[in-house]
Amino acid sequence: MVEEPRYKIIKKLGDVEIRRYPPIVVARAEGTEDPFSLLFAYISGKNRQKKKVSMTVPVISEKNCHDSTGNLGL
Repeated sequence: MVEEPRYKIIKKLGDVEIRRYPPIVVARAEGTEDPFSLLFAYISGKNRQKKKVSMTVPVISEKNCHDSTGNLGL
């Protein structure tokens, strides 16, 4: 099951929505060639509390154009 935080649509520009989200907690992996696997392990229970975390949307992905590193946030 995928969870999605509540949001308010501020403006619509064609097919694009400008949204306002309340403050949220984000799990983020930086500087690794495989951030998805690292975050998947985290939400699957490989974390300090050994608890599973629901997969959420949106997923935020950033790629460094200078090398192969990037950031991924769930």
